[in-house]
Amino acid sequence: MSKTIVITILGLLSCQCLAWGQPTYFDRLYDADASVNGIWGDMMTTADGYAFVSIAHDSDQDLARAWLVLTDHDGLITETAFCGNEVESFWPKTLLFHRNRYTAVAEYYNSDSLELSGSYALIRWGADMQVESVRLYGTIDRREQAHGGIICSDNGVLLLGQSIDIPETEADMYVVRTDSMGNQLWEHRYGGSNYEGCESAVETPDGGFLILGWTRSYGAGQKDWFLVKTDSLGDQQWQRTDWDVNNQSGSSIVSTQDGNFLLCGGGGNGFARIIKVDIQGNVIWQEDYGHPEGTGSNYLFKVIELVDRSIVACGLTNNSTDSDGGWLVKTGSEGNELWQRKFNKNQHTDLFYSVLAANDGGFLLSGQARNAETFSQDAWLLKVDSVGCAFPNCITGIAEQEGTVLVDVWPNPVVDILNVEMAGSSTQLDIQVMDIQGREVMRHTLQEQRTILDVSGWSSGIYVLKGMDGSGRSFSLKIAKQ
Repeated sequence: MSKTIVITILGLLSCQCLAWGQPTYFDRLYDADASVNGIWGDMMTTADGYAFVSIAHDSDQDLARAWLVLTDHDGLITETAFCGNEVESFWPKTLLFHRNRYTAVAEYYNSDSLELSGSYALIRWGADMQVESVRLYGTIDRREQAHGGIICSDNGVLLLGQSIDIPETEADMYVVRTDSMGNQLWEHRYGGSNYEGCESAVETPDGGFLILGWTRSYGAGQKDWFLVKTDSLGDQQWQRTDWDVNNQSGSSIVSTQDGNFLLCGGGGNGFARIIKVDIQGNVIWQEDYGHPEGTGSNYLFKVIELVDRSIVACGLTNNSTDSDGGWLVKTGSEGNELWQRKFNKNQHTDLFYSVLAANDGGFLLSGQARNAETFSQDAWLLKVDSVGCAFPNCITGIAEQEGTVLVDVWPNPVVDILNVEMAGSSTQLDIQVMDIQGREVMRHTLQEQRTILDVSGWSSGIYVLKGMDGSGRSFSLKIAKQ
């Protein structure tokens, strides 16, 4: 049995405050008066808060606009801007800060011109938040779908996505390289006779690129991870597909402090994966996360390395009985899981596409929250602290060896309803509640992820909640009943 320690809320919060200052929390949805909103790509910190770009799609008018949103540090909107009209539609996929301007990589469609429809677009907003320029890239005889982009060392841009044959019989990874002014330098397609697409890229020290996505032409024949190495002119040097994953795709690649690279992805086979590779694509380590029984779908869409070389990734998790939820996973420098958390906003289809490290040591997550009953979908920002708590005082116990958060308890102080939610790997939790005199008030066994306890009959005062899971990991915390 692993050694267990008990950590009090006040002690843990004191450590957090000394290290980072007071953490901030918020949980916000954003709706641009449209039926579908969602944040598909990276957001960024600003001097005054945060910035992200979202889709604002009115399905009744078949109108899609790029929606640039600036917020303060609490996630409250301070400025917004749009790009799009009744003829021109934009589906933004990521936000860059390019040449001192907010720049979105987007898919472009034009209802009056089939030749222009299905292009990559770079949207540039000026200092006054008005559209300054829109540049289009692609070919007339194919349809391009943008999936993202990065800023290169010479301040040019690399645009990433998919080029689809018309009529649709195959698709390739499609990459466009521009100079600092947005002029196209070169374009390349990568893949075989079936379907490929790319999601993420990183510039390598030799001026080339590592491009990550998926393939159906190679590997096991279903969706498989696909990593392509190019030189500085985009000419392919090698490709990798041999990671023993089937029906999965690679989603994100980033450089690490030791000169290697982290990749993440997932699929419909019950787990997601993080892989660390060297500059030649050789695997240094790889770890799987999700459901060991192989049920449901688990995706990691974005991975980042922190200053201490630990790793954070975000995405979507579910299984055969649970709804889709936003997912946050933290690991050690070699992929050993420290903790994971699932977040639900609407209990339908909630997910995160991106995560960034905030200045207070916490994390900002962005994505979408969809309500299947009302057919609505909103952009979603969730700000959590350094251990993934979405509200103060949520942590009650940690297993020292595994570092797995056991349980969240909220609100505290409580009035009538107390939420108790198991986190991490716990599957059963025995809890006991005693009053300040040591008399037992309640005993309960949790077998579901979240349990709601009715405490309306308790007298006002202080209570002690103790618990232990099947692995012997325990916690103890005080609850104030108002």
